[in-house]
Amino acid sequence: MFSSTFANELARLVFQAVPIAGIADNAAASAETQLFVALHRADPGAAGTQATSEANYTGYARVPVIRTSTGWTVNNNVVRPAATVEFPEMTGGAEQTITHITVGTTLAGAGRVYFRGAIAPTIECKVGVVPRLRDTTTITLLTAAP
Repeated sequence: MFSSTFANELARLVFQAVPIAGIADNAAASAETQLFVALHRADPGAAGTQATSEANYTGYARVPVIRTSTGWTVNNNVVRPAATVEFPEMTGGAEQTITHITVGTTLAGAGRVYFRGAIAPTIECKVGVVPRLRDTTTITLLTAAP
């Protein structure tokens, strides 16, 4: 668990590229400018990648979100997308239930997972459905035992 202040600073560093004084900055020569949101049919687990249990319907792709306050809001260690994150429409394949999301490093393949979590309500994907994560979706860095 994190202190409330550090949890908020860590969230701002990861999601908005805001430095943590004396600890971390965003001055790397190849600092990431986007994070990639993925949909999952099950929890990818602590050791999983963004490809673990990932949605695989026809038309699916991860969605890039800019790594600034334009892409994400952070307040009191709670992160929200600044706008609705809309995934491509399901145009074919087996119906699937989306139960989890990850935020990670790559547009495709086994990207590193920075954050993962269950979504509620789940998303029932069938042909014609456009999965969305609204700007009310939250990722919370824990500061107390769940």
